[in-house]
Amino acid sequence: FRGDSNLLDKTFWLKKFLKELTLRYIYKHIDIAFYVGTNNKAYFRKYGLGEIQLLFAPHAIDNSRFSPGVRSRIKDDLELNETDILVLFAGKFIPAKNPLLLLNAFLCLQLPQVHLLFVGDGKLKNKLVALSRNCKRVHFMPFQNQTAMPAIYQACDLFCLPSNRDSWGLSVNEAMAAGKAVLVSDKVGAAADLVRNENGKVFKHKNMDDLKKSLQDMTTCRISLKEKGNASLKIIAEWDFETQSNNILNTIRE
Repeated sequence: FRGDSNLLDKTFWLKKFLKELTLRYIYKHIDIAFYVGTNNKAYFRKYGLGEIQLLFAPHAIDNSRFSPGVRSRIKDDLELNETDILVLFAGKFIPAKNPLLLLNAFLCLQLPQVHLLFVGDGKLKNKLVALSRNCKRVHFMPFQNQTAMPAIYQACDLFCLPSNRDSWGLSVNEAMAAGKAVLVSDKVGAAADLVRNENGKVFKHKNMDDLKKSLQDMTTCRISLKEKGNASLKIIAEWDFETQSNNILNTIRE
């Protein structure tokens, strides 16, 4: 069995009770479960799987596709200065991803040399556009094909994923493979494994003050962001398809 569920979401006690009964029954019939990260492993342990049954098969992407060698003209297209810092949100504009929290924090801070780019689409788009109408430092791009995403990541200095709920968040892998610093909420499943002091920050979900402080701290120096991006590259190198496939195939062969 392989999945990426975790225990980060709080549920009503009755639903929680019924869920535990059901999952414990299901997992009694499983020999091996491949966990994608720390939060996912804790989930499997809670529902009855033993340590010997759990094997690591990390959530991964094709890291090479997002290599820092990819060229990007997006900053030029947005008419940004050389010294400007670009913060990126890429994903669905939906409540679960909470792009509104990021926008409101950004607007409150009024950082003169920092720009915010939203890439994607969703039910919150009109609200995001309306709220940022008077701020020339907020930019939007429509949903992009995966082939265009490497250049978008390369354009940014900091990637932010402020989700209220996110089982993992593969966009964090993508940003790190592009050599970028990352800022994510504590409800992003990847946070426990991929985000450390040397490459980013984790803030408390739905907490405007915590996000504002983290955003301000991280956008004071482009050199510091570059150093954190280099650290991201080193961390994400171990989270690749080769490790994932080898661990699964070696277990099946046994």
